[in-house]
Amino acid sequence: MFKNVAFQKVYVFAYDSTTNAPKTGDAANITAYVAKDFGSATVLGDTSATEVDSTNAKGFYVFDLTQSETNADVLLVTAKSSTSNIVVLGAPATIFTFPTTGILAPATAGRTLVVDANGLADANVVKLGPSGSGTAQTARDIGASVLLSSGTGTGQLKLASGYVAMTWADVAAPTTTVNLSGTTIATTQQVDVNTIKTNPVVNGGTVTFPANATLASTTNITGGTITTVTNLTNAPTAGDLTATMKTSIGTVVAASAVASVTGNVGGDVQGNVNGVVGGVAPDGITGDSLAATAVTAIQSGLSTLTAADVRTAVGLASANLDTQLGDLPTNAELAAALAAADDAVLAAIAAVQADLPQRITKNTALAGFTFLMVSSSDHVTGATGLTVTATRSLDGAAFGACANAVSEVSNGIYKIDLAAADLNANVVTLKFTATGADARFITIATQPT
Repeated sequence: MFKNVAFQKVYVFAYDSTTNAPKTGDAANITAYVAKDFGSATVLGDTSATEVDSTNAKGFYVFDLTQSETNADVLLVTAKSSTSNIVVLGAPATIFTFPTTGILAPATAGRTLVVDANGLADANVVKLGPSGSGTAQTARDIGASVLLSSGTGTGQLKLASGYVAMTWADVAAPTTTVNLSGTTIATTQQVDVNTIKTNPVVNGGTVTFPANATLASTTNITGGTITTVTNLTNAPTAGDLTATMKTSIGTVVAASAVASVTGNVGGDVQGNVNGVVGGVAPDGITGDSLAATAVTAIQSGLSTLTAADVRTAVGLASANLDTQLGDLPTNAELAAALAAADDAVLAAIAAVQADLPQRITKNTALAGFTFLMVSSSDHVTGATGLTVTATRSLDGAAFGACANAVSEVSNGIYKIDLAAADLNANVVTLKFTATGADARFITIATQPT
């Protein structure tokens, strides 16, 4: 089937799923669908199926397709029947379309491909390579046994036993002067300076290098002189200098003065330093490093300190040290002062203790100890008219009866006189119970006597 072309047809096949026999006479009940390029199925515009032949092509029906219904590379044809137990299938269900110009159609519309009588593509020039960017090839370019023609004509080379036999005379417009400006000599190539006969180096000639030229690290310059060095891009390190070079440099430096040094001096300075020294490392100056005159100058500077300067430095207000020491308090004066301070502190502590709340004293009777009893019905209202039973637990022991009875005050408040025996514990828990009231528990931490 051609892609995007109208007036084409598709077949469907219908059969009875109960008998597996082809179904005839069902054209009015069949609806066909098409899904394009794996999309959703859409009902065909042709809603009236045509039965092919109920005798010789049983079960086959045909539908007409519009142009848009064929505009896809892959078509899926499906169908269904409203008749019970009838199954309808596309025949075939999947259709791969072709372009209208055929599989071997040129990319540009209107062009044709010539095919000879044997069905082969006929072309004077064939392109090889990726689509759209192939290189034109002739028949001479194709095949393992292609022969090159030796000669001087168009498309020919001068050959000899498998290689190009070219001499200097074969070069067009040969000359003894060749301009190589803009030419790069590969790093694997070498130029022998000794062959430059027009200006040999050994005869005192000069070789001029470009401003940005770099000499290889293996280059030796012997027998000559570099008159001026304006800049060393990669300054030599100690490892780059021979022992002779180091000795020569040391001799030159020892015989001349260094105008200035920016940075640190790691070694010794044998001469004089007439300028300013920014800093000296710890222990950098020893006694042997100072001249006698320098020591004398330092001593002279220190001798300018007066007695008053020394007293000021150590914090003495008077010239008489005995007077300063006499102002210090004696042991007796310190003892008197501390005793007065102790009395004041003890008085302050007693005042604080007097203001502190007092706890119930252990093993000491306490009269009129009051407590509240509330109604067991609402657990809030004070219960009156109760007969209250009082017991106590001493330091976690079993409850025992208190020595005295409980009496009522009013509004649910009751009181008891606690005997010394009732409070003879560090922790005392009192328990008060009565019919119609919640039990009342009170725990007391007593104060030692």
